[in-house]
Amino acid sequence: MEYYDIKLERTLLRIMLTDSSITKSLMESPEFGEAIFSENNNRTIYKSIIYYFKLHGDNPQADSLFIISRKLLPVSKLYNKHQQAEKIKLLINKLFDVPANKKEINSVSDIIEELTILKKGRTIQNSIIEAAEQLEKGEINLAEKALVEYKLDFLAESDLVDEGDYVEDWIERARLIKLKQRHPELFDAIPSGIVGYNPFNPYEEEKINLDMFIDGGFYNGELHLIVGDSGAGKSFELMEFAYRAAYIGKEVGFFTIEMSKWKQATRLDSRITGIPYRDFKIATHFNKEQYKKWKQKMEEFSKKGRIHIVGFPKGCTVVSIEAKAKEIEQRIGKSLDIIIVDYLNDIKPTGSYNTEKDWGAQGQISWALKQLAGSWNRNKGIPVITANQGKSSSLLGKLKLNSKGMVDFKKIIWNDVAFSPLPPQHASIIIGLLYSTVNDNKTADMINHQIVKNRDNGTSPGVVTFPNFSICRINSEIQHKKAIRTWEKRKQIIDGEEKVEEI
Repeated sequence: MEYYDIKLERTLLRIMLTDSSITKSLMESPEFGEAIFSENNNRTIYKSIIYYFKLHGDNPQADSLFIISRKLLPVSKLYNKHQQAEKIKLLINKLFDVPANKKEINSVSDIIEELTILKKGRTIQNSIIEAAEQLEKGEINLAEKALVEYKLDFLAESDLVDEGDYVEDWIERARLIKLKQRHPELFDAIPSGIVGYNPFNPYEEEKINLDMFIDGGFYNGELHLIVGDSGAGKSFELMEFAYRAAYIGKEVGFFTIEMSKWKQATRLDSRITGIPYRDFKIATHFNKEQYKKWKQKMEEFSKKGRIHIVGFPKGCTVVSIEAKAKEIEQRIGKSLDIIIVDYLNDIKPTGSYNTEKDWGAQGQISWALKQLAGSWNRNKGIPVITANQGKSSSLLGKLKLNSKGMVDFKKIIWNDVAFSPLPPQHASIIIGLLYSTVNDNKTADMINHQIVKNRDNGTSPGVVTFPNFSICRINSEIQHKKAIRTWEKRKQIIDGEEKVEEI
């Protein structure tokens, strides 16, 4: 049996284009989404209508719809980009040639219900086919996993997740617990990968993993904030998250507004190879040995996950980020595992505000990012990490050495986050960065990664790292060893007491 109805899908598109109130209600419905459309062109047109409506509050005309649809077209093995554009232009013209009649508009609920049933049929069918193929290969665990993933899709769309009787629903909660026990890989957090040292004594050799303070890392459906003053290392922190996620095989969507795609990629080159960023920037400094090392590292990294970098030199909205992320998924044929945005305060809000930098506008942006995290992939969610500026007057000078030469950090609070209180409220985890230069602490540059918020748990002083920004690394063992040597030279034992030599 075929679980699709192309004609009915296009009837729904005509209804949306005829009545903007229906477009608005569908856009705001958490149960409705592009997956209800089985055909690629129908899905692309639906996404384009929603994209335009979010920006302008109304339906697009044919020309505008074609311009947006052409940009969102997925890669096709059968047609080139020009052929695809011609096909979708023809379809758009047909949709506008025959507006929906009153009878069709009045039956929109029935149409959506029928398409929803067909969508569930496709999902079940695909899962069964995948499971059957794995069983033929003798891969019983993979067959079970295919069915489990269908069950997760079903639960993501089920009303039981959002409402229901507390006692009756415990059966579903119990099933989820068993699924987590049998298939923990489907629920694992993506680790931050940040490893540092004891903030109370950073000159110890023992390493501490930041993830132990944030319940293992970043989970689906959550928004996370990196907060710090200008130059504290927020962009390097976000880049490190991207690198670490890709290193363990994840698909990373990296969206940069603050810098160009080329600059971000070159920073990653420096981080992966250990070749100074300046040498990449000024090509005349690049030699054959560096090129050989660069090529070798890129070949090694190509066997890991992938980092899909998207630059928005003229700025963007959260809607633009969402559309581009879905385009990446269609192009690579896989789901993204994490979305990283550099950074929140450069995103444009949707709606009217006196300025893009007032707390209301920034709150709208953080809320939109939180919604993106929760609704992604049919409500299964995705981790979204971004950065938020700290209040300079609050964060400057908060990392110093005490009289014994140990780190004397001040606790970061929500009020230290610029545009409070909304962005902190919307975030599940807030990591605050306090940066001290070599001139301040007399030993080496260091960054305190402080846990300002960890879901419903308490705060933590986190870890301290020793960055080497010349090679774009948030933590350098070489810099740490240099700091230890410098520290040991400064210590003297006088009259049986450990003191610090005055400098």
